[in-house]
Amino acid sequence: MKKFVSVLIAVIILTSFAFPKSAFADEATVINITEEQMISNAGKYMEEALTNAKKYATKSKPYRINIPSGTYNLKSALHIFSNTTLHLEEDTVLVKKFENSNMIKLGLKEEVNTAYSGYYNIVIEGGTWDCNYTGTSCIMRFAHCNNITLRNTTLKNQKDAHHMELAGASNFYIYNCSFIGYKKTSGGDGEAIQIDPIHNTTHFPAYEKYDDTPCKNVSVTNCLFKDIFAGVGTRSGVIGSYFTNINISNNTFENVRDKAICAFNYRNSKIKNNTITGSTLGIIFEYYPASNLLGKLYMPNSSKASKKIITNTNCVISGNKITVKNITGRNNSCGIAVYGGTISKDYSKKVNLMQGNYFVENLNVNYNNIVSNDKSSKGMILTFVNKSYINNNTMNSTVTSSSNGIAMSSAKKNYVNSNKITNFFNGVSTSAKSNGNAFSKNTIHNNRSYAISVAKDSAASIYFGNSIKNNKKGKYEVNSKAYPLYGSNVNLKVKKEKKKVTLKWNKVKGVSGYIVYASTKPNSGYKKLKNIKGKKNVKFSFNNKKKKKYYYKVIPYKNANGSYIYGKESNIVNNFKAPKFLVLYLF
Repeated sequence: MKKFVSVLIAVIILTSFAFPKSAFADEATVINITEEQMISNAGKYMEEALTNAKKYATKSKPYRINIPSGTYNLKSALHIFSNTTLHLEEDTVLVKKFENSNMIKLGLKEEVNTAYSGYYNIVIEGGTWDCNYTGTSCIMRFAHCNNITLRNTTLKNQKDAHHMELAGASNFYIYNCSFIGYKKTSGGDGEAIQIDPIHNTTHFPAYEKYDDTPCKNVSVTNCLFKDIFAGVGTRSGVIGSYFTNINISNNTFENVRDKAICAFNYRNSKIKNNTITGSTLGIIFEYYPASNLLGKLYMPNSSKASKKIITNTNCVISGNKITVKNITGRNNSCGIAVYGGTISKDYSKKVNLMQGNYFVENLNVNYNNIVSNDKSSKGMILTFVNKSYINNNTMNSTVTSSSNGIAMSSAKKNYVNSNKITNFFNGVSTSAKSNGNAFSKNTIHNNRSYAISVAKDSAASIYFGNSIKNNKKGKYEVNSKAYPLYGSNVNLKVKKEKKKVTLKWNKVKGVSGYIVYASTKPNSGYKKLKNIKGKKNVKFSFNNKKKKKYYYKVIPYKNANGSYIYGKESNIVNNFKAPKFLVLYLF
């Protein structure tokens, strides 16, 4: 009885609070457009409902406009506004029957908005928007907006324009959608989804204010791109204005003739787990355009904005499955291309941009699978890339290739580890002052020339852990000279005396010297203790006054015109009193 009374009191207390009704019930105003109305004049009745929603819809009382099943002709453009859901049934088809305007666009032409302050809280879902290869305008267009969702819908049959375009957009979500069919009769790249800055009338007319607002928090996931010229992404940017938190993941690209994904000025973003089949170029990632600088990289409209490119990307390109074939005749056909660039003193004056090198930095390219079905298609192109990680990728050519697996130009201090590269011309090539790149644990087999080729003006660090087999001309080429692997076993011994430790090892044929490493842990944390130059010097002694335990190993190396080819490391030995003062004894 006491338990029942307690529960009853609790119920009375809870029901005495005035909870908002929206927490318990759907407060949306529903407008159902009839089949008769759609047949009579689909554009008229849909536009009336959307205008009604503009007048009366609020965040707490949004509007939901339902379009019935069927195929209907749309003879005029639609305009959508805040707090509105436009719902089409799965088998609803809207067919464009007019020229030179979008099928649906955000807001009105005469309105002026800034940043993300235009319209918001909008959902377009279901059905098919068939452009019918009519006109040269996007099917859908959005700018200066926030919290927009496009889901479970199809945009198809576009001509010489994007299927949809967004600029100055925040929190824009596109998922479970299809972008199908494209007819190219003029120039332009024609991405199905174009993610733009809001910079000028050339790229985004009729959506003032042109305040260089970039897109942020945009997600394109689980979508299909099929039978089109180009897929999704960004081809232009504004200096100092960056697209952040862009997520292009788990999409399928089929018969995309040119490029599937293009990313320009992206930071803190992810391109992951996409399947790309048969494109000329799979993924292109740019901070400095590979071509047409003045047509792609704009000076900011504000005189106070930055005039220097910030290239610390913190971006990830991972888990993508890419098959490439050079359909459009690009000279940079490949699975993944990354471009930074340089601006000379003279060119700096023309573009009002600080001169210097602009490297793409802190980029992680890992676990991608690239297949080349064309002799001119490379695995990867890395140009002006710095301090980035190229790890655990697989690249294979199915034809007699005249291209390289990884082509590095003006690339510095990158880590190229645990990749598998087969059947290209060179497995890896470095040129144009590509210095400081480290190659380890890669599997490079069956290439027509060398496993790793280093040009005269470049230098690299190549570690013994690479698996190198059946490359026609040899293992490593540095300045047009072939070098072998240095795989002889180095047997390291340690002699511990009262005040001295002596390390001694056997000679390795053909090397330039040996590097002694020390660590407090047996399997990690090793730091260079001494470079013992000269192949005859195989002893190293030092005073031992500390009691801390150290582990030691020795690695032989060949200095090949500034590149270092490292041999197989020795066994690990230790002592129980670490050195304090080092004295080198040459024997």
